Amino acid sequence: MELQLLTPVGLVKKTGFPGIKLVLDFVSEEEENDLLTHIDEIPWDSSQSGRQKQNYGPKCNFKKRRVVPQASSGYPLFTKFIQSRFNTVDILQGFQTVEQCSLDYPTERGASIDPHIDDCWIWGERIPTLSLLIDSTLTLRKYMGPNTKYNLTDTKNYPMIIRENGTVKDDKEIEMELNELYLKNKNLEDTKNNKNNASPIKDIEKGVVRVPMPRRSLLILYGPARYDWEHGILREDIPSRRVCITYRELTPTYLSYGPKVEIGEHILKASKYFWDHVKYYKLGT
Repeated sequence: MELQLLTPVGLVKKTGFPGIKLVLDFVSEEEENDLLTHIDEIPWDSSQSGRQKQNYGPKCNFKKRRVVPQASSGYPLFTKFIQSRFNTVDILQGFQTVEQCSLDYPTERGASIDPHIDDCWIWGERIPTLSLLIDSTLTLRKYMGPNTKYNLTDTKNYPMIIRENGTVKDDKEIEMELNELYLKNKNLEDTKNNKNNASPIKDIEKGVVRVPMPRRSLLILYGPARYDWEHGILREDIPSRRVCITYRELTPTYLSYGPKVEIGEHILKASKYFWDHVKYYKLGT
Protein backbone atom coordinates (compact mmCIF):
# COMPACT_ATOMS: atom_id res chain seq x y z
CA MET A 1 0.00 0.00 0.00
CA GLU A 2 1.36 3.47 -0.90
CA LEU A 3 1.27 5.85 2.07
CA GLN A 4 2.67 9.17 3.21
CA LEU A 5 5.86 9.10 5.25
CA LEU A 6 6.53 12.03 7.56
CA THR A 7 10.26 12.20 8.25
CA PRO A 8 11.82 13.74 11.39
CA VAL A 9 12.63 16.92 9.45
CA GLY A 10 9.09 17.29 8.18
CA LEU A 11 9.51 16.05 4.62
CA VAL A 12 6.63 14.17 3.07
CA LYS A 13 7.10 11.48 0.47
CA LYS A 14 5.30 8.45 -0.95
CA THR A 15 6.44 5.05 0.25
CA GLY A 16 5.48 1.44 -0.23
CA PHE A 17 4.56 0.09 3.21
CA PRO A 18 4.16 -3.66 3.79
CA GLY A 19 1.66 -5.05 6.26
CA ILE A 20 -1.37 -2.87 5.56
CA LYS A 21 -4.44 -3.56 3.43
CA LEU A 22 -7.31 -1.10 3.09
CA VAL A 23 -10.70 -2.21 1.75
CA LEU A 24 -12.89 0.78 0.88
CA ASP A 25 -16.67 0.72 1.44
CA PHE A 26 -16.56 -2.60 3.26
CA VAL A 27 -20.07 -1.80 4.48
CA SER A 28 -22.76 0.31 2.85
CA GLU A 29 -24.29 3.50 4.28
CA GLU A 30 -27.42 1.58 5.23
CA GLU A 31 -25.38 -1.13 6.96
CA GLU A 32 -23.37 1.52 8.78
CA ASN A 33 -26.54 3.20 10.04
CA ASP A 34 -27.98 -0.12 11.23
CA LEU A 35 -24.73 -1.04 12.97
CA LEU A 36 -24.54 2.28 14.83
CA THR A 37 -28.18 2.10 15.88
CA HIS A 38 -27.77 -1.39 17.33
CA ILE A 39 -24.34 -0.75 18.85
CA ASP A 40 -25.75 2.18 20.82
CA GLU A 41 -28.59 -0.04 22.09
CA ILE A 42 -25.97 -1.98 24.05
CA PRO A 43 -24.46 -0.40 27.20
CA TRP A 44 -20.94 0.97 26.85
CA ASP A 45 -18.15 0.27 29.36
CA SER A 46 -15.52 2.87 30.23
CA SER A 47 -12.11 2.38 28.64
CA GLN A 48 -8.76 4.19 28.54
CA SER A 49 -7.94 7.62 27.10
CA GLY A 50 -11.56 8.79 27.04
CA ARG A 51 -12.85 5.83 25.03
CA GLN A 52 -15.80 3.54 25.66
CA LYS A 53 -15.89 -0.12 24.69
CA GLN A 54 -18.05 -3.18 24.14
CA ASN A 55 -15.77 -6.20 24.36
CA TYR A 56 -16.65 -9.75 23.31
CA GLY A 57 -14.19 -12.61 23.71
CA PRO A 58 -12.14 -14.55 26.27
CA LYS A 59 -10.92 -12.81 29.40
CA CYS A 60 -7.15 -12.32 29.08
CA ASN A 61 -4.47 -11.21 31.51
CA PHE A 62 -1.54 -10.32 29.26
CA LYS A 63 0.95 -9.75 32.08
CA LYS A 64 0.24 -13.07 33.80
CA ARG A 65 -0.42 -14.76 30.44
CA ARG A 66 -3.68 -16.29 31.57
CA VAL A 67 -6.87 -16.74 29.62
CA VAL A 68 -10.38 -17.71 30.71
CA PRO A 69 -12.04 -19.25 27.61
CA GLN A 70 -15.36 -19.62 29.43
CA ALA A 71 -15.67 -15.83 29.65
CA SER A 72 -16.37 -15.68 25.91
CA SER A 73 -20.10 -15.61 25.16
CA GLY A 74 -20.13 -14.93 21.44
CA TYR A 75 -21.12 -11.79 19.56
CA PRO A 76 -24.22 -9.68 18.83
CA LEU A 77 -26.16 -11.19 15.95
CA PHE A 78 -26.36 -7.88 14.07
CA THR A 79 -22.57 -8.01 13.53
CA LYS A 80 -22.50 -11.52 12.06
CA PHE A 81 -22.49 -10.30 8.45
CA ILE A 82 -19.17 -8.51 9.03
CA GLN A 83 -17.39 -11.70 10.00
CA SER A 84 -19.02 -13.55 7.09
CA ARG A 85 -17.81 -10.85 4.70
CA PHE A 86 -14.20 -11.38 5.79
CA ASN A 87 -14.20 -14.36 3.42
CA THR A 88 -14.33 -11.93 0.49
CA VAL A 89 -10.95 -10.40 1.46
CA ASP A 90 -7.93 -12.32 0.16
CA ILE A 91 -5.63 -11.88 3.16
CA LEU A 92 -8.44 -12.78 5.61
CA GLN A 93 -8.89 -16.30 4.26
CA GLY A 94 -9.09 -18.68 7.23
CA PHE A 95 -9.52 -15.84 9.73
CA GLN A 96 -11.36 -17.11 12.83
CA THR A 97 -12.61 -14.31 15.05
CA VAL A 98 -12.01 -14.85 18.77
CA GLU A 99 -12.40 -11.26 19.96
CA GLN A 100 -14.62 -8.46 18.73
CA CYS A 101 -14.26 -5.03 20.30
CA SER A 102 -16.44 -2.02 19.54
CA LEU A 103 -14.77 1.26 20.50
CA ASP A 104 -16.42 4.66 20.87
CA TYR A 105 -14.29 7.81 20.59
CA PRO A 106 -16.38 10.73 21.96
CA THR A 107 -14.74 14.08 21.27
CA GLU A 108 -16.13 15.67 24.44
CA ARG A 109 -13.88 13.29 26.39
CA GLY A 110 -10.84 14.00 24.24
CA ALA A 111 -10.75 10.37 23.17
CA SER A 112 -7.68 8.91 21.49
CA ILE A 113 -5.60 5.74 21.56
CA ASP A 114 -1.97 5.75 22.66
CA PRO A 115 0.74 4.18 20.46
CA HIS A 116 0.90 0.44 21.11
CA ILE A 117 1.36 -3.01 19.60
CA ASP A 118 -1.45 -5.47 20.20
CA ASP A 119 -0.30 -8.23 22.54
CA CYS A 120 1.48 -11.09 20.78
CA TRP A 121 1.05 -13.87 23.35
CA ILE A 122 -2.44 -14.89 22.26
CA TRP A 123 -3.64 -12.45 19.56
CA GLY A 124 -2.58 -13.50 16.08
CA GLU A 125 -1.10 -11.69 13.13
CA ARG A 126 -4.08 -10.18 11.34
CA ILE A 127 -6.03 -7.31 12.94
CA PRO A 128 -9.01 -6.02 10.91
CA THR A 129 -10.70 -2.77 11.98
CA LEU A 130 -13.94 -1.38 10.55
CA SER A 131 -14.16 2.43 10.79
CA LEU A 132 -17.57 4.10 11.19
CA LEU A 133 -19.01 7.64 11.31
CA ILE A 134 -15.95 9.67 10.19
CA ASP A 135 -12.73 9.54 8.20
CA SER A 136 -9.70 9.30 10.47
CA THR A 137 -5.99 8.50 10.39
CA LEU A 138 -3.85 5.81 11.98
CA THR A 139 -0.38 6.97 13.03
CA LEU A 140 2.47 4.44 13.07
CA ARG A 141 5.89 4.88 14.67
CA LYS A 142 8.75 2.39 14.49
CA TYR A 143 8.94 0.51 17.80
CA MET A 144 12.42 0.85 19.31
CA GLY A 145 11.75 -0.59 22.78
CA PRO A 146 12.52 -3.97 24.36
CA ASN A 147 10.94 -7.10 22.90
CA THR A 148 9.78 -8.12 26.36
CA LYS A 149 7.03 -5.51 26.01
CA TYR A 150 3.76 -6.54 24.31
CA ASN A 151 5.01 -10.17 24.63
CA LEU A 152 6.88 -9.60 21.36
CA THR A 153 9.33 -12.39 22.21
CA ASP A 154 6.48 -14.83 21.58
CA THR A 155 6.62 -14.07 17.87
CA LYS A 156 9.83 -16.11 17.61
CA ASN A 157 7.81 -19.19 18.56
CA TYR A 158 5.25 -19.14 15.76
CA PRO A 159 5.29 -18.37 12.01
CA MET A 160 3.64 -15.50 10.19
CA ILE A 161 0.31 -16.28 8.51
CA ILE A 162 0.86 -13.97 5.53
CA ARG A 163 3.68 -14.56 3.03
CA GLU A 164 5.84 -11.65 1.85
CA ASN A 165 3.85 -11.57 -1.41
CA GLY A 166 0.63 -10.92 0.54
CA THR A 167 -0.93 -14.38 0.18
CA VAL A 168 -2.18 -16.54 3.05
CA LYS A 169 -0.30 -19.70 3.99
CA ASP A 170 -2.29 -22.93 4.22
CA ASP A 171 -2.54 -24.94 7.44
CA LYS A 172 0.02 -27.53 6.32
CA GLU A 173 2.64 -24.86 5.65
CA ILE A 174 1.96 -23.12 8.98
CA GLU A 175 2.16 -26.42 10.87
CA MET A 176 5.48 -27.30 9.22
CA GLU A 177 6.98 -23.88 10.05
CA LEU A 178 5.64 -24.08 13.61
CA ASN A 179 7.39 -27.42 14.13
CA GLU A 180 10.62 -26.06 12.63
CA LEU A 181 10.54 -23.08 14.98
CA TYR A 182 9.91 -25.36 17.96
CA LEU A 183 12.98 -27.44 17.14
CA LYS A 184 15.06 -24.33 16.48
CA ASN A 185 14.14 -22.73 19.81
CA LYS A 186 14.08 -25.90 21.89
CA ASN A 187 17.44 -25.34 23.57
CA LEU A 188 17.28 -21.57 23.97
CA GLU A 189 17.40 -20.54 27.63
CA ASP A 190 17.15 -16.78 27.34
CA THR A 191 14.82 -15.17 24.79
CA LYS A 192 14.90 -11.66 26.23
CA ASN A 193 17.33 -10.30 23.67
CA ASN A 194 15.93 -12.15 20.68
CA LYS A 195 14.36 -9.96 18.01
CA ASN A 196 10.89 -10.79 16.79
CA ASN A 197 10.65 -12.46 13.40
CA ALA A 198 8.95 -9.63 11.51
CA SER A 199 10.96 -8.08 8.70
CA PRO A 200 12.69 -4.75 9.53
CA ILE A 201 11.93 -1.66 7.47
CA LYS A 202 15.21 0.19 7.83
CA ASP A 203 14.67 2.88 5.20
CA ILE A 204 11.77 4.51 7.01
CA GLU A 205 12.20 3.36 10.59
CA LYS A 206 12.87 6.89 11.87
CA GLY A 207 9.75 8.36 10.29
CA VAL A 208 6.07 8.46 11.10
CA VAL A 209 3.61 6.75 8.79
CA ARG A 210 0.10 8.17 8.47
CA VAL A 211 -2.50 5.68 7.28
CA PRO A 212 -5.91 6.94 6.10
CA MET A 213 -8.94 5.18 7.57
CA PRO A 214 -11.91 6.33 5.48
CA ARG A 215 -15.41 6.00 6.84
CA ARG A 216 -16.87 2.48 6.26
CA SER A 217 -13.46 1.07 5.28
CA LEU A 218 -11.78 -2.05 6.64
CA LEU A 219 -8.11 -1.65 7.58
CA ILE A 220 -6.06 -4.80 8.16
CA LEU A 221 -2.70 -4.77 9.95
CA TYR A 222 -0.38 -7.75 9.48
CA GLY A 223 3.31 -8.66 9.21
CA PRO A 224 5.79 -5.78 9.74
CA ALA A 225 3.07 -3.17 10.36
CA ARG A 226 1.62 -5.42 13.04
CA TYR A 227 4.83 -6.37 14.85
CA ASP A 228 7.47 -3.72 14.09
CA TRP A 229 5.43 -0.53 14.48
CA GLU A 230 3.33 0.95 17.26
CA HIS A 231 -0.01 2.28 16.05
CA GLY A 232 -2.34 4.83 17.59
CA ILE A 233 -4.89 7.54 16.82
CA LEU A 234 -4.13 11.15 17.75
CA ARG A 235 -6.77 13.30 19.42
CA GLU A 236 -6.60 15.81 16.55
CA ASP A 237 -7.46 13.04 14.08
CA ILE A 238 -10.86 12.55 15.73
CA PRO A 239 -12.75 15.79 14.91
CA SER A 240 -16.12 14.28 15.82
CA ARG A 241 -17.42 11.04 17.27
CA ARG A 242 -15.78 7.93 15.82
CA VAL A 243 -16.83 4.30 16.28
CA CYS A 244 -14.86 1.29 15.14
CA ILE A 245 -15.03 -2.49 15.46
CA THR A 246 -11.74 -4.38 15.79
CA TYR A 247 -11.31 -8.13 15.42
CA ARG A 248 -8.61 -10.54 16.58
CA GLU A 249 -7.59 -14.12 15.87
CA LEU A 250 -5.46 -16.63 17.79
CA THR A 251 -1.76 -17.24 17.29
CA PRO A 252 -0.82 -20.57 15.63
CA THR A 253 0.15 -21.96 19.05
CA TYR A 254 -3.57 -22.13 19.94
CA LEU A 255 -4.78 -23.67 16.68
CA SER A 256 -5.25 -27.33 15.71
CA TYR A 257 -1.53 -27.90 15.08
CA GLY A 258 -0.24 -25.93 18.09
CA PRO A 259 0.81 -26.99 21.60
CA LYS A 260 -2.09 -25.12 23.25
CA VAL A 261 -4.80 -26.51 21.00
CA GLU A 262 -7.08 -27.54 23.90
CA ILE A 263 -7.38 -23.97 25.13
CA GLY A 264 -7.81 -22.74 21.57
CA GLU A 265 -10.62 -25.21 20.91
CA HIS A 266 -12.60 -23.88 23.88
CA ILE A 267 -12.15 -20.29 22.71
CA LEU A 268 -13.05 -21.08 19.10
CA LYS A 269 -16.14 -23.04 20.14
CA ALA A 270 -17.49 -20.08 22.12
CA SER A 271 -16.69 -17.79 19.20
CA LYS A 272 -19.18 -19.52 16.91
CA TYR A 273 -22.16 -18.25 18.92
CA PHE A 274 -24.21 -15.16 18.01
CA TRP A 275 -26.95 -13.81 20.25
CA ASP A 276 -29.91 -11.48 19.79
CA HIS A 277 -29.23 -8.24 21.66
CA VAL A 278 -32.91 -7.23 21.47
CA LYS A 279 -33.95 -10.28 23.47
CA TYR A 280 -30.95 -10.16 25.79
CA TYR A 281 -31.49 -6.52 26.79
CA LYS A 282 -35.29 -6.79 26.51
CA LEU A 283 -35.51 -3.84 24.16
CA GLY A 284 -38.89 -2.56 23.01
CA THR A 285 -40.76 -4.17 25.88
